[in-house]
Amino acid sequence: MKHKVFCLLLLVAGCALLGFSCLKLASVPQNAEFTALMPTAGADAGSATAGQQLLSYGEKAAENSGLQVSVEAIADGISLTGSLSRTATVTVYGIGPGWFDTHHRTLLDGRTLGEEELSGTDAVMVVDQGLMFALFGENTFREETISLNGMSFLIVGMVDHGAQPGQTDSYAVYLPIRAAEKAGITFDTGTLTAQAATLADSLFFQNACTAAWTADGTLYYLRKQAMGQTMPTRYLLVLAAIAVLCRLFGLIRKWITALWQRLKERRSHVYAGRMLLPGAGFALLCVVLAGAWLAGCYLVINLAVEPVYTFTEWVPDNPASLSSILSVFDAQKSTYSQRITFSTPTMGYLRYYGSLNAAGGVLCLLAGAWHTLFKRKKA
Repeated sequence: MKHKVFCLLLLVAGCALLGFSCLKLASVPQNAEFTALMPTAGADAGSATAGQQLLSYGEKAAENSGLQVSVEAIADGISLTGSLSRTATVTVYGIGPGWFDTHHRTLLDGRTLGEEELSGTDAVMVVDQGLMFALFGENTFREETISLNGMSFLIVGMVDHGAQPGQTDSYAVYLPIRAAEKAGITFDTGTLTAQAATLADSLFFQNACTAAWTADGTLYYLRKQAMGQTMPTRYLLVLAAIAVLCRLFGLIRKWITALWQRLKERRSHVYAGRMLLPGAGFALLCVVLAGAWLAGCYLVINLAVEPVYTFTEWVPDNPASLSSILSVFDAQKSTYSQRITFSTPTMGYLRYYGSLNAAGGVLCLLAGAWHTLFKRKKA
């Protein structure tokens, strides 16, 4: 009895982790992110700052790709002071026009930053609810000033609090990237984000970013990365579904055979006309059961094949040729050995929930292995 309870607890915990992490990964927007080292101030446009250059690269990438593109640069561990002389350490998001369209933040009160503000150096910012409480002792919004490196910023809006995985500080502020630079904030990396509905859009966006900015950046298509985090559990689910479908096929075949035998026995005792309704019901039942089973097969096949259309770089030209298969691995090894990889908070988010997804899969496997081992010992 104890082993059954233990297996059930493992299974419930594993399924809970799988369900929770899958919901989080499925909520990732259809964005593509291109991140690289921040441009050097004055390198490309005379006296232009790094933020100005990044905004210019975003405009060029949007023009070349035809997609909506926003700009973002992040600095961690920045100290600021409220009007009550309370201090807090925050993550500063230096953002550009269109950022609130490509990144979801729930506005609780006030307003977001306007497009003109995001393009300029206006000392305005949006803060999260937790920071409002830490600095001013209340969760309600009010227009206050915050001192950032001696420069006063006006709070114009408040968003829902919640530090994301990949964000090292408990609180966050959102302000124009040029205003952040004016306050003395320096950024190591910058990110261009586009709303990309398909994988082809993301590749087109990468080419636009490479042409406008640099070839030494890293592209992340978030839906593809989210799918990659669930690949092990996806195929565990496929194997489990195949086993269930095989079991269902045997049960359906058994039920249909038993019903057919009962109909045959009844036919020998009643008139043929009275068999029309039971016969029609039997035929309808067969069609429904067969249709449901085939629909299940279709869903399992789609679940198994979908990654093939997403991770095209892993598909060999000739799956029947060993040399073609090995060439795929050689190409990927060469690509990853030459790549300079930069991360983003969104990728931290994906990796965090991907690890939870993997942990849920391991717990489910342990539950199955423990149950199987106990049954064999008992037998």
